[in-house]
Amino acid sequence: MAVARLAFVTGWVGRAKFDVDPVLPVNIYGRFVGAADPAWLDDGRTMRLKHDFTYVDPYQKAWVAPARSVIDGASISRAFWTLVGGPYEGKYRNASIVHDVACVNRTEPSDDVHRMFYFACRCGGVDEVHAKYLYIAVHNWGPHGK
Repeated sequence: MAVARLAFVTGWVGRAKFDVDPVLPVNIYGRFVGAADPAWLDDGRTMRLKHDFTYVDPYQKAWVAPARSVIDGASISRAFWTLVGGPYEGKYRNASIVHDVACVNRTEPSDDVHRMFYFACRCGGVDEVHAKYLYIAVHNWGPHGK
């Protein structure tokens, strides 16, 4: 398991070919469905989604963040914010929404949730090196569940 994780993080694993619906824009990292439209809550730190927001990963699994889900960007430890950016910042913002919800729901294995976060980051335009740092941070110091 550790070797597979190291291979994934360091890029030793070759890029997989994915079957993509030719009608959809081609993105080997998946696609987002809908627009993230959260509203700030009174605590000034958390947000509530106004509408469903979905990420479909390269394997066509839909990761749904339902309307009314509360997100806080906390799946990335505060200690890493100076290195990778704070919650709600930059190109990984959409990935953090579906990752937050998946971490709270705990219906999928943690390894799958963190891997999805990496792919969602790449889908959102995060460069490979930065996405790997984000993955390492959530995998090693983020929430773990199922």
